[in-house]
Amino acid sequence: MFKRIQFIELQDLAALPHIIRDGVTSYLEFLLRVFKIYDPVHLSIKEVLKDRPINRIIDLCSGGGGPSLNMANYFKDTPILLTDLYPNLSAFKKAAQISNIDYINFSVNALDYKFQKGDLLTLYTAFHHFNDGDAKKLIQNAVASQSSICISEFVQRDLKSIALVLPSPIGMLFLMPLVRPFQLSRLFFTYIIPLIPFVTLWDILVTVLRIRTKSELMEMVKDIDHYEWHYIERRTSLFLKVTSFIGVPKNA
Repeated sequence: MFKRIQFIELQDLAALPHIIRDGVTSYLEFLLRVFKIYDPVHLSIKEVLKDRPINRIIDLCSGGGGPSLNMANYFKDTPILLTDLYPNLSAFKKAAQISNIDYINFSVNALDYKFQKGDLLTLYTAFHHFNDGDAKKLIQNAVASQSSICISEFVQRDLKSIALVLPSPIGMLFLMPLVRPFQLSRLFFTYIIPLIPFVTLWDILVTVLRIRTKSELMEMVKDIDHYEWHYIERRTSLFLKVTSFIGVPKNA
């Protein structure tokens, strides 16, 4: 385990062309959905929330929405709303073909969006994007509305995770033609000018450096004593381990 470093992810930059950003998020949507990386999270959510009602699931920083497409199968009676600061609208429209998935078609800042009591906020491979100040503000925003929150990551801040993600551009060369909806521009910036593989590799390596440990997450919420906080680890596919940090109001 090494010290957390808040390097810049290229997808965080407003100047990154949307063709490149959407290419990266569409590929990650495909990868996370097809290999069911985050599917075990539904067990963690149900374990912690038990009989607590969920009015709706709001997915923050949805990217291409991949995990939510699978989660829709486990929460069939619960509306799921996709949101992002830089929404990938073509991926969102595809996801919305599932009956209980909808999306917001404009930029949503998770730090000041108005949540409602009974919402469950989910973040898949996203919480690390926020620096410590903004991360605390996001949690405080959820707590202020008495929403539950589930923060999930599929890598840890260690050398093993770096070794596992390094081959990701190689896998992309084989899998990118399978990503839907089909776009020639995505293939062009994968095989001719390989900006999508470069951004993907850079960002996923920075992701590993940004991940917070259990103790760091618990320290962040130590003063929020009217919530229950749970840290759960589960094995998933591709030799990975999914962690979920879940907070729920004690009086819910």
